[in-house]
Amino acid sequence: MLKRYLVLSVVTAAFSLPSLVYAAQQNILSVHILNQQTGKPAADVTVTLEKKADNGWLQLNTAKTDKDGRIK
Repeated sequence: MLKRYLVLSVVTAAFSLPSLVYAAQQNILSVHILNQQTGKPAADVTVTLEKKADNGWLQLNTAKTDKDGRIK
């Protein structure tokens, strides 16, 4: 259950919090993942950024968080 909650938090974070850095032309997104129970950074979390396409989703980038819960 905690893993499912963490995945939901990651998806939410991808749209709202600062450190997965993806630069598409002039648009920069960032994600910073924290464990909401402890407040500590979530290390080694794989984050995938996708974009809605005409017939599904297009993967733009995949990266793993560092010890600070960030992707630089």
